Amino acid sequence: RERYYGVIPVAPSLTGLRERVAETDAARLRELARLNASHFAAHADLPAILGDAALEPWNRAATQPSPKRPRLSSSAVAAAAPAAASAAAAPTTTAFQPKPREAVAKVACAQGAKKRGGG
Repeated sequence: RERYYGVIPVAPSLTGLRERVAETDAARLRELARLNASHFAAHADLPAILGDAALEPWNRAATQPSPKRPRLSSSAVAAAAPAAASAAAAPTTTAFQPKPREAVAKVACAQGAKKRGGG
């Protein structure tokens, strides 16, 4: 089964970062990690990604809550990453609206994706 969760455009400030990690200081890497997280969150349907992952039968069967680890609430997760949460895009009141296939293909081609044949 496949689902569309959004298209993440290239972020110019993150381009080539993987090759520069060794020479980038830790503080700058943390800043870029926050930027990457907020950029991804602004363009992807995170509730659908997490919801589908939680509902996937394989994931439910493969993982059981550990009695040794406390369960984290969404507020605890947000408190653990306040910088990432504050850097995220402002929440909207509308549901995620996927772009038409043609628009996605146009952006992907503009960023170097190869054209696929067929439907």
